[in-house]
Amino acid sequence: MRRNQLLSAPMFLSLAASLAACQLDSGDFREGEVASTSQATTGGGPAQGQDHYAAVAGITILLPSGNNEIARTEHRYCTGVLVEEKTVLTAAGCLNANLEAQLDDEFTDEFLDAASVYVQFGGSIGGSTEYYLDNDFNEDPMTVKGLTMHRYYNPEFRGQNDFALLHLTEVPSPAVTPVVLHTDPLGEEHIGMPIEFVGFGKEDDAAGTLEEFTARNVVSTPIVSISPTRLTAGTPEATTCYADGGGPGFMDFGNGPELVTVTTTQQECDENANRQRVDVVAADFLEPFIKYVSGGCEAGGCDACDYNGTCEEVCDTRDWDCSIGSFGGEGCEDDGDCEELGACIAATDDPSFTYCDKPCDQADVGSCPAGMTCSSENRCVYEGISPGSQGAACTSPGECRSGFCENSFCAFECDTAADTCDNDNGFFCLPSLDDGNTTVCRVELRSGGGGFCHAASSPHLHDGERNSLLAGLGLLFVLGFFRRRRIS
Repeated sequence: MRRNQLLSAPMFLSLAASLAACQLDSGDFREGEVASTSQATTGGGPAQGQDHYAAVAGITILLPSGNNEIARTEHRYCTGVLVEEKTVLTAAGCLNANLEAQLDDEFTDEFLDAASVYVQFGGSIGGSTEYYLDNDFNEDPMTVKGLTMHRYYNPEFRGQNDFALLHLTEVPSPAVTPVVLHTDPLGEEHIGMPIEFVGFGKEDDAAGTLEEFTARNVVSTPIVSISPTRLTAGTPEATTCYADGGGPGFMDFGNGPELVTVTTTQQECDENANRQRVDVVAADFLEPFIKYVSGGCEAGGCDACDYNGTCEEVCDTRDWDCSIGSFGGEGCEDDGDCEELGACIAATDDPSFTYCDKPCDQADVGSCPAGMTCSSENRCVYEGISPGSQGAACTSPGECRSGFCENSFCAFECDTAADTCDNDNGFFCLPSLDDGNTTVCRVELRSGGGGFCHAASSPHLHDGERNSLLAGLGLLFVLGFFRRRRIS
């Protein structure tokens, strides 16, 4: 992860690897004008008269041209919502192209500066007249001074951690009240409840482009399903459209509207658009960052491991002020190396190998990385042989911490006199097949006519045990070796 600074705000930026899909437009941006009264959402109506509607903003992004000597004329339109007096939450995919250009050495222009990203609030609409967001609100578009992507956002995996925070140069005037975050977990009991989606999008026109924003509209539709990180809601008759990407979803649990979801970038009016759950990222991303930027750390309200602008290496889990550490299943030295609320633990089969676990849900088969199991303590762990350890499947020496891959199994050095190998499971202290001067714990092979080889019979194994061993060894061939994940 690379650190960067936009104007005067020191914020952490994720380097995106490729463009993420978001609504594009080839029309010119007309300063001050955002939309007409045409329809924004399918089945929706004007969003006005309530504080949580007033907190929804239209965002215009001037896209990189690919060559800083060519005029930048294309725009991307998205929606956002004010979550702190000068902070707007939107989808990371909306800003991805600009962020990539900003961090690319071949570009010299600023692509996330005050001239490239505009944020506008508004709350009035009347008759059939054109709708200008600055009629009753700020005279000019708000500009940004900083951007913070979600730490784990990766444009190659759309709809995952697709959150970004835009930091405004000033507080909106007249004042806009930030929305309330919903932090309690959503569950099956919420399926069927209504959710409001608000945005500035519109349906596709005949030319397939978005010429301008539409009015700020709202559509209400029941929740269809809820997954660990997202929910689905919408029908062909009631859903969000172009430029609604980054827009909020609101629900009322009895204490007024709360921000429940952020819609990822959209290319069409799709009832299956990703609605990302805010409660999933509230505790580790939104609340700590909002506390930091609103001055909550200045009076001693944050400890060294909180989001406070300073990296602390010794923490119970990775400090988000630090560069990217190790993910679940990857090697570590202490707890402070582990991302995703993981802790550094020792492998049960090889205590010399320490790796990061991570929280998981036994009911969700996909909550752990490949090769790991969700334990009864709801932590992702390696059961049995851990990757790179003695007896683990391998295809090259580099996959083994010993540096020896013998007949598709990792083999560790041994002393023939002591022979500490696991003889009961068929491993003996023998010369390495690659380096005859070194002895390693490997399977003993014998020639079996026609040039075939088989594992030597062990005096300690009965036929049934030997067959179980061979079946187990065969199974190891199909087990995938974990790969280290990084977000560059």
